[in-house]
Amino acid sequence: MANLKNGAIREMVLDKCLSDKKRKYSTKDLMEECNRVLIQEGYEKVTSLNTIRNDMRSIEQRWFSYGGVIIEETSGRNKFYRYENPNFSIFKPELKQEDLNKLNQALLVLSRFKGLPQFDWIEELNARFKSIFMTPLNTKVIIGFDDNVDSDGKQYISILFDAIVEKVTLSISYKRFDSIEGKEHIIHPYYLKEYNNRWFLLALDESYSRITTFALDRIVSVSMLNKQYIDNKEIDFNDYFDEIIGVTLKPENKIRKIKLWVSSEQYPYIKTKPLHGSQKVIKRLSDGSKIVQIEVRENYELIQTILSFGEKVIVIEPNDIRERVRKRISLAQKNYGKIKDDIDIAT
Repeated sequence: MANLKNGAIREMVLDKCLSDKKRKYSTKDLMEECNRVLIQEGYEKVTSLNTIRNDMRSIEQRWFSYGGVIIEETSGRNKFYRYENPNFSIFKPELKQEDLNKLNQALLVLSRFKGLPQFDWIEELNARFKSIFMTPLNTKVIIGFDDNVDSDGKQYISILFDAIVEKVTLSISYKRFDSIEGKEHIIHPYYLKEYNNRWFLLALDESYSRITTFALDRIVSVSMLNKQYIDNKEIDFNDYFDEIIGVTLKPENKIRKIKLWVSSEQYPYIKTKPLHGSQKVIKRLSDGSKIVQIEVRENYELIQTILSFGEKVIVIEPNDIRERVRKRISLAQKNYGKIKDDIDIAT
């Protein structure tokens, strides 16, 4: 780190000298200026003129296309160095249109986080960026996110985000899909996660004394409590989701080997977008279909994911999961007939 800092100081001094309009600097002069500042900052002096020459070569290589051209002027036996453009500085380069467009696209990507208190600066930076450069930018959006901006629950992201950062205990009123009224939960929030266009909060629920997943679109209200926060000291959320598909982890459900038949038409999709990180092919059949195995804990999202592939993915084992999926498909078939009959009668 010391060498990096030393080099950064030298580069800063050289940049100042090379843009000096009143004085000319030889390689020796440049080394003396660098050493003067290095000593003031508590670093060792440069002892080789080649170090300074290499520094100038590095500056020119990295900043040449931005106008960082260093020229050599001869006066008698002495050689002096300066920027070809005395107004140039590596700390205020003139950006190309291509750079401006890339920066603008980066801001458009970051704008996805607007609404969170820690990211309020994004809109201000975006406005300042456009006002400073006053240049016609390529503002056409060229990247899209699978995101529902009008989804319920997003209004709670800011307060939940703050509560996690500041370690605040919360009381939330939570209404499940099958409930008429909301139920109060005293929670200690730990993690926010987006899955399948919905946001979820993972928190310690005092009612169950374990990590519970709350869908933000089912939260009715949130309030802060003046109560001791129970910190998360055991769970690493970078690894928490490794054993499941989706966001719901039930500790009582053990990791199981799920074997799936995948049609030849569907396999290329599943190959490029695996159902889970543990996915592997354990058998290749003559018709081009595959037997794929994943190792996960059973949850709601696992069953929904399998069902989403229709007839092109079939559970082979374990038998209990195979039966659950089969019953769901059978019920769907019955409902198709029942709803059609009911509509025909009604009309």
